Amino acid sequence: MKKTNIWGIFVALFILCLTACHDNNDNNNDNPDSGNTSNSNKEIDQWIYDNMKTYYLWTDQITANPDYKSTPATFFNSLLYKKEDRFSWIQENYVDLLNSLNGVEAQEIGFEYTFWWKSAKMDSLVIEVLYPRKGTDAYSKGIERGDFITSVNGQAITGTNYKTILSGSSSYKFTVSKNLGNFKLSSPATITVSPSSKYAENPVYLYKTIATSGGNTGYLAYNFFANDPGDSTETYNKDLVNALNEFYNNNVSNLVLDLRYNSGGAISAAQILASGLVKSRTSSLLFAKNQYNTAVTNYLVGQYGSDVLNDYFLNSFTPEKPKSAPKVQIPNLGDKLNHIYILTGKYTASASELIINGLKPYMNITLIGDTTYGKNVGSISIYDETSKTNKWGMQPIITKIYNSEGKSDYTNGFAPDYLADDYYDPSGYARVLKPLGDTGEYMLSIALGYINGTITKSSATRSTTTSIRKAAKLDIQTGNRKFDMFIGNKRLKIKQIK
Repeated sequence: MKKTNIWGIFVALFILCLTACHDNNDNNNDNPDSGNTSNSNKEIDQWIYDNMKTYYLWTDQITANPDYKSTPATFFNSLLYKKEDRFSWIQENYVDLLNSLNGVEAQEIGFEYTFWWKSAKMDSLVIEVLYPRKGTDAYSKGIERGDFITSVNGQAITGTNYKTILSGSSSYKFTVSKNLGNFKLSSPATITVSPSSKYAENPVYLYKTIATSGGNTGYLAYNFFANDPGDSTETYNKDLVNALNEFYNNNVSNLVLDLRYNSGGAISAAQILASGLVKSRTSSLLFAKNQYNTAVTNYLVGQYGSDVLNDYFLNSFTPEKPKSAPKVQIPNLGDKLNHIYILTGKYTASASELIINGLKPYMNITLIGDTTYGKNVGSISIYDETSKTNKWGMQPIITKIYNSEGKSDYTNGFAPDYLADDYYDPSGYARVLKPLGDTGEYMLSIALGYINGTITKSSATRSTTTSIRKAAKLDIQTGNRKFDMFIGNKRLKIKQIK
């Protein structure tokens, strides 16, 4: 087999779960292949087939007689076990794939957003900003969480153009209004924004300490799992450790972990976060266990022993770069925590769910929000950087992940302990969104209610709005991330499997 760089089987478990709402109907699998001859298609298809037969979790479901005349995207899709696989994908350029996994975007508009229908006629839409991305022009120009954008470059937003209206331009003139409640908007302002090129978002969005009854509470908004922007410095993990150290030094006894907009990412980052939150941590305490296909399992166990399938909590990590980088100690914050409150949404997925599943055997956890997405499998990045003709990169599912109790039964998502609607207010209109970290922000206020004793579990079990909705949200959240969980290959060198 041609040497293939598999940027994905485990360096610290890079099993990804990422929110641009990535599914097999809204990714790059359907993009036409430009300039490919039938011969080059056949060569690439053979490369796809060989690697899928080797690493794919459901390799026994792959046909023995594929159609090598198909374009690479079509060919890849034809191999997927669609009964269980909602997540594997392929892209025409592996560099774009790797960048997206690290939160690096070629053109970033500057905010996470969703859509609402403007009226019951459903003939036009508005964009609601869920949070602005720090360091972007949109952020510096004052675009805020909860803002409504009613037109873009003078165009109304419709069911026809909403997928493309925020792409392809070097500048965007937004008509922006504030949500006053009951879907009434303030007088509009015009804000012109330039997208950011090669923008790298830091997933550690916000952390702060809040004074609460009985002690301090930490709040951490963590929006995807990545180690760094792709430079092997583990910059983002260092920032995460800084946040945990601040909480430790401030003697926080409760933590509110905001994963509402976190659709996944690198398992190695999830492992570091979980290691900071677990009680009585040791390096022999089991975080997760991986199940691969038979050939991969046999190879790994034969080379490294059965323990290679296990992932343990970490006491520290050492960045690959710079070469002499010192070891980074992970604080034992979990030993100070009485309870962890996790804010969830329908796009909380993959590595976020790994955190929930991996910590449940050890910690008191309360989920507040919506049922999570339900992704208990992880992928690897496969590409051939030596080829002059094959620039494709694929992200196939290769492992199913279990916690220390052998549980992995959340394909329908984790149901919240407190079902709360982050989008609709009790009157059925779009909720007025306060800034993330504001103690009056709806979801955070519920967690603080638990901590301060104004909300009890018995009274909160299924609490949610039951009114008729008077506004209609388009059921899609948009941004730059995908639902995924991925692995790195420095610890497990499986590329030699035949």
